[in-house]
This record gives sequence, structure tokens and C-alpha cells, in this order.
Amino acid sequence: KTSPALKKEKSVGKFLFRGLTYLSFLIFFLIMSVGLVLEFFFPAERFRLLAEDQISQQLKLPLTIKKISFSLLSGIQVDDITLGSAIRPLAQIKQIILNYDLTQLLQGKLVINQVLLDHPQLTAISQDGVWNFLPLLKPESRSRPSAPADKTSPLPSFPLPEIDIKALTLRNASAHLEQDGKLNAYIEGLSLEAQGKISRKNLDLKLKVL
Repeated sequence: KTSPALKKEKSVGKFLFRGLTYLSFLIFFLIMSVGLVLEFFFPAERFRLLAEDQISQQLKLPLTIKKISFSLLSGIQVDDITLGSAIRPLAQIKQIILNYDLTQLLQGKLVINQVLLDHPQLTAISQDGVWNFLPLLKPESRSRPSAPADKTSPLPSFPLPEIDIKALTLRNASAHLEQDGKLNAYIEGLSLEAQGKISRKNLDLKLKVL
């Protein structure tokens, strides 16, 4: 015969197992619900237009993005980014893919499974001594008067978490430098791989040139 104590232990074990199972389903359901809500209130097309507008204002150069798609469970993908004029852009990237680990993120750890920059192109051109990337070097503070600092209410500082990057890939990169028709320099087909950890105080990356 089974003793009452053993029956009690089995019943407690079943109760805990059912509780953990239901809790897992609940967490998964909440994550899926949050993802659907975010996609409903912040559709990818709306986010794309917002990103183009805000980044263009910050960089003082026109930015166009063909498509943005994101998933709460996996990450984000950005297609056909162009910075600068459409005729001779300063920079172009065919695709950016960022995949993160959601389970680690729920534990307060930022783990990036993959970062891919596919076919990035940089074109630096100087005409009459003026480079096309000059707007990037003009900070916002020069064009607007700076507000007096409020010493009584300092802004809180938020510590940046350590980022664990499992794979960072720069694939088929190219660069072109042209200075007033006198100097031309090219780099094509450059591919890099890196992995490591990035924090506010430390940068530990292992880099490999392919």
C-alpha cells in the first residue's frame, strides 16, 4: 500500500508540474499578445516612415528605407537603406538583419544571435574641397542656442547593459573615395566576422577578415 506521505508528495509534484506548464503557456500567450498589439499599433510601414523622418533630421541627410519587418520573438530586418542623394548616395546597405535571444532578454540579458550588414557601400566625394559627409560632422548644438543647465534636477543616468554578440558579419563591403578628381581610392569585396561582448566600459571583440 502507498503511504499517505508518498501520496501527498506525488500530488504536490503533479500540482507543481501543472502550475509550471500553465505558467509557461501564460508567458508565451502574453508575449504573443504583446507582439500582436505592437504590430497593430505600430505597423512596420508606420515605423519605417518614422525612422526615415527622425534619422534624416538627426543626420541632416535624407534617409530612405525600402522595407522594415520585425518580430517580437526573433528580431528585425531592414532592406535597402540609402543615406544621401539618390543619384550619388553617401552610404547604402542592401540589408540589415538583427536577431536576438528573447529568453535571455526576459532574464535581463541582451544576447544578439546575429547581426548581418549585407553589401554596405560608402562613397565619400569632395567637390571644391567640400565633402558630401560634411553634414554629419555638424552637431545640432551649433545650430540651436543651448539651454542653461538645470543643476537642481540632474537627469538620471541609465546603465547600459552588456551586449553579448554571438555573430556580427559585414558581407561584401565596398568603399569609394574621390577628392576633387585628383584622388580615387577603392575597396571592394571586404567581409568581416566578429563576436564578443560590448559594455559601457569595455569592448571585447574577436575580429576575423574573410
